[in-house]
Amino acid sequence: MTRLRLSLLFSTLALFGLAQGTAVFIASQAPVFVTTDPFLFWETESAQTVFFQFLILFFTATAALLILLHLYKGRALYRFLFLFVVFLGLMKLFLLVFPPELSLLVSALFLCALFLLPAVWVHNMVVIAAAVGIGPIFGLQFHFLFAALLLLALSVYDIIAVYITKHMILLAHELIRRQASFALFVPDTVKKYFAQIRDVQPGSGFLIVGGGDIVLPMIFSASLVRASLPAAIASVAGMLVGITLNHLLIVSRHHPIPALPLITIGALGGAFAALGIY
Repeated sequence: MTRLRLSLLFSTLALFGLAQGTAVFIASQAPVFVTTDPFLFWETESAQTVFFQFLILFFTATAALLILLHLYKGRALYRFLFLFVVFLGLMKLFLLVFPPELSLLVSALFLCALFLLPAVWVHNMVVIAAAVGIGPIFGLQFHFLFAALLLLALSVYDIIAVYITKHMILLAHELIRRQASFALFVPDTVKKYFAQIRDVQPGSGFLIVGGGDIVLPMIFSASLVRASLPAAIASVAGMLVGITLNHLLIVSRHHPIPALPLITIGALGGAFAALGIY
């Protein structure tokens, strides 16, 4: 049991489940939930455009960061970019419940918390809130079949980026070192939740769940809400199975693995099983 590191697994499932479950809830409350046709490939041309625009945005941002890492060795610019992305996500989330002025204020308070309380638990909560603001916004623009295709395509990319080019590992390590990583840091002990962000490094007793592994599954589950809320919930349950399998691989191999493929398999399996039932 010790070898499986169950406490680390349960912490990972709790944080990931909190993020994904909240994203499904937010998507279910969005106005688009009651105005769209659930099962037809409605607005197919528009959906295709969103699909390719997202892929272009994703790969352009990744390439730009890799180039920047070769040109700029400091920390301030990466920290600014991280805070900017977090701020946008927080604003998207809080605009769902607050007027713009109050959303701006609350988002600013969350950013201040990152500076005044730079602990792991604060970082994780802020990243979850920002991710929940980003994922459903994209997901509600997709038909769920396009979202499934997106997950599959980026899962293949994740395998290439980790095992072949290895640039995803480089990118993750460099952003963590600069305290600019949009990721969840899951500690192997409760005490480390109160550790400073600057103490989080690869191999320092933290499991890293990357931002893509958080936000991309949210896009799929949010897109499912229009078709079937039970299917969206089932997709999250499948993701948790994928996270568990990822954990077993990590503790047995002791090196980074592409997390998205197993999360995707779980999400698709849970979703389409539920769609078949309902």
